Amino acid sequence: MNIDEILNRLQKENESKGLTLKVVKSIEEELNVQFPESYVKFLQKMGEYNHIFKGNEYSPFNLKLYHKGASQMVKANFGMNGKKLISENEIVFIDSQGCNYYYFSLDKGDDPPVHFINEAQRELKPNITYLSLIHI
Repeated sequence: MNIDEILNRLQKENESKGLTLKVVKSIEEELNVQFPESYVKFLQKMGEYNHIFKGNEYSPFNLKLYHKGASQMVKANFGMNGKKLISENEIVFIDSQGCNYYYFSLDKGDDPPVHFINEAQRELKPNITYLSLIHI
């Protein structure tokens, strides 16, 4: 199954609403980044709201806030070495209750691996890595 088939299936099975490409591009411009193709497609299908991530924060309008929260968490656990885990090149796109985060790197292609970290981090590496946005 490719990303389009998965997103179409998820959209049919869950109430969701996407963002227009124009809105996605304005977010990229504001952040001075180019999102991977798979994240753009996700935002176009489910970026405004969806029930898959119900109870989690995933708005693309708050990406800076999520990054700040994840950065503070890893800094609290690892000091300045935390920057090795969450650099400026990472997009933290899900914040769950301020203690669980999902992120990907901007330099890993159009379907980057997705990493999960949480406040129980004891090693300077992700707890879980999904092969791509397709597998999350």
